[in-house]
Amino acid sequence: MVVPFKPVKCGIQVCGYFGISEFGSVGMDDEVDYMSDAILNEIEDVKPGLFVSRDVQRQRTVEANRRKNKCLSKSEKEIHHLKEGLKKKVGPENKGFSLLSKMGYVPGKGLGKNATGIADPVSIEIPQGREGLGFTSEKNERMIFRKSLEQQIQMAYKDEFRSTMAVRFRQNRLNRQLDVARRICRDLDLKELIETPVHESFWPPVDLVPTEVIDNGKCGSISSNGFKSVKDRLPVRTVLPQEEDVNEDFPDNELAKLDAKHADCDYTSIQKNFIQLLDYLRSRHNYCFWCSLQYPSQSELLEECPGEDEDQHE
Repeated sequence: MVVPFKPVKCGIQVCGYFGISEFGSVGMDDEVDYMSDAILNEIEDVKPGLFVSRDVQRQRTVEANRRKNKCLSKSEKEIHHLKEGLKKKVGPENKGFSLLSKMGYVPGKGLGKNATGIADPVSIEIPQGREGLGFTSEKNERMIFRKSLEQQIQMAYKDEFRSTMAVRFRQNRLNRQLDVARRICRDLDLKELIETPVHESFWPPVDLVPTEVIDNGKCGSISSNGFKSVKDRLPVRTVLPQEEDVNEDFPDNELAKLDAKHADCDYTSIQKNFIQLLDYLRSRHNYCFWCSLQYPSQSELLEECPGEDEDQHE
C-alpha cells in the first residue's frame, strides 16, 4: 500500500512525512542527521553571566557613549598632544636625526666611541607652576639630603644608646659581683677573727660607718682606725650570704653619703678593685669566687679550680 504524499510549503523547504528536502523531494537519503555537528554549530553561544536589567544596560551604554564623545577643553587637548608628541621618537626624516646618523649615532645604542653613554635622550620637563627653572630639582635634592641626614642622626643615636646601655649593663653587673665578693670577704675575715678589712674596698661600705654616725646605745667596741667594728653586731656566718645586708640603725642620709664615698663610678677602677679582691680571697681564704667554693688548702685550689678568670669556668 502506498502512503499518499501531501507536500506542505514552509518557506523554501517542503515538509513531508519522510523528511525535509531543500527542493521539496522526499526520500530516505535526504533525511536530516540530527546527531551531526551542523545542528550544534547553528546554536548560539550564550556565555553565562549575571542577569542585567534593560534599564541598567541602557544606562551603561549611555555612559560609555558619553565618555567616548566627551569634548576636551583646549588646555587638556594641548597637554594630551604634548604628551603624545614627547612619547614619539625622532624619525629618519628629521634633519637632526640625519646629522646624528652621519656622526655615527645608531638608534638603541649608547653615545660615545665605545657606546657607553646614555641610550635614551634626556627627558623634557616642562614646569607647570610659577617656580623658576631648576627650583623643583634643587628642592627635591634638599629634601633627599635632609632625609638622609635625619636617618644618619637616628642611626648614630641608636648606636650611642646601644653602646651606653651595654657599658651600663656591664658596670651594673660588675657592681653586683663586687658587692657579693665584699660580703663574702667580710664573713670569711670575721670567721678568722679579722675585725678590720685589709683594704678599705674589700668590705661593704655599710660596715665601715664612722663612730660619730653610730648611736652609742647600739654600738660595741671601736677599732683603732676610727671605724665601728662589726664583730659585736654581726654573727659569724657558716653559710655565705646570698642577699645584701642592710643595717637600718643608721640614718639614710649618712648611709647615702658613705655609699657615694666608697662607690666606684669608673668601670676600670671597679674592675681593678674586683680583681684585687678575688686575688685576696684566693690567696688568703682559698676561696674561688667563680666556683663559689672554699677549698681546704691552696694546693687543692690550684688542682681543682679551672682558673682565675670567669671564662675558664664556663
